[in-house]
Amino acid sequence: MNRMKCLEKDRIIKSYTAELDYDKIGYDICAIIDIRVPHRQDPSVDRKIRNHPNVVNAFNMTGDFDITILARFKTRQELDEFIKWLQSFDVVYRSQTKLILNTVKEAVMKV
Repeated sequence: MNRMKCLEKDRIIKSYTAELDYDKIGYDICAIIDIRVPHRQDPSVDRKIRNHPNVVNAFNMTGDFDITILARFKTRQELDEFIKWLQSFDVVYRSQTKLILNTVKEAVMKV
């Protein structure tokens, strides 16, 4: 318990969370969406993505795309609306969507 308190105090452990079974709550469509945003100096894109309820994770990336989003949806229609929403931003130059068919491994890092 003392070790845990020290890790919490040093902000190594930042929070405790519940691991959800998204399939059981109806969010069984999982997609990775990459977007190209040539003008990365515009922080509004990050803020809009961060605040969207379907976004699970979002990362600023190196490589062909600037932002990679992991999002979950109940229906294909929700996914379609999300992609159209992203493409409506003036600063989004290109997007690529990949549906996740099966999760091979999903875990938190153990230390």
